Amino acid sequence: MIRWDRAADVNALKYIDGRLYFWSTEEAFVAWSADGTELWRTEIDAGALKDYYEQDGYVYVGTLSGHRVLHADSGAVVRSRDVEWEFLAWRSGRLYTTRGSAPGTPITYEVADAGVDERWRVDTDCSVGRPTVGSEYVYYTLDPDHTADCSGSHRLKAYDTAGESQWTVAFDADLWYPAVAGNRVFVPMVAGDGEAGGLACLGTDGERQWTHETSGGLKRATVADGTVYAVPTRESTAPLVACDASSGDRLWERSVASDAAVAAAEDTLYVGTDDGLVALA
Repeated sequence: MIRWDRAADVNALKYIDGRLYFWSTEEAFVAWSADGTELWRTEIDAGALKDYYEQDGYVYVGTLSGHRVLHADSGAVVRSRDVEWEFLAWRSGRLYTTRGSAPGTPITYEVADAGVDERWRVDTDCSVGRPTVGSEYVYYTLDPDHTADCSGSHRLKAYDTAGESQWTVAFDADLWYPAVAGNRVFVPMVAGDGEAGGLACLGTDGERQWTHETSGGLKRATVADGTVYAVPTRESTAPLVACDASSGDRLWERSVASDAAVAAAEDTLYVGTDDGLVALA
């Protein structure tokens, strides 16, 4: 059931602490209320926007030419630095970042009063994907395809909060943007040329608990209230799928534009595309 919809060009949608954040194709960073009312927008023209996170009243925004810190209530820029952040994650006062392009450099910061203080980093020759943080570990996907010095298969690595490697799991597929809930990590996959894919569920020990296969590749996972949602990649014909987080059983599916963005909050799933934003029950 559709609760409401709005016309907008929505990219990188997230629901954080009562607000919907996204950016438009004009490089405007936008905040809406949960009912679709625009709260503010901030033009950021210093490089392509990549990722962001909001915590303790500030929004940390990564671009290809550095990062910005915005006030969450007004969108005003309060800090600007040259260090690139391509992907971000947050937990317990720490900000986990990666540059993404090879060689990757995951960096972890302590955060206070909109400032950041580096704690540890991991050097690797591989392209590093979006960090995903659980209660015990931070997870990174490693991509060997575009880096001559990064050998081996696609893999998921788990580090503890001190930066010590704990385990590595190899996959026969490209790995996209995982999600964590409780003692499970959910990994979207793309196999072959994108005509196949699925969603894998691993425990915090790295053991695979279930795999849900799809007719096309999946890109981004989101978890809420015991349900994991995954959207198709840009080239995929797969639907948006909703699976039981504990068993992997498919609950429902819905056709959406490829490369859609999703965010879940309580009993509402927000789906954003280039054509607009829809709130689903």
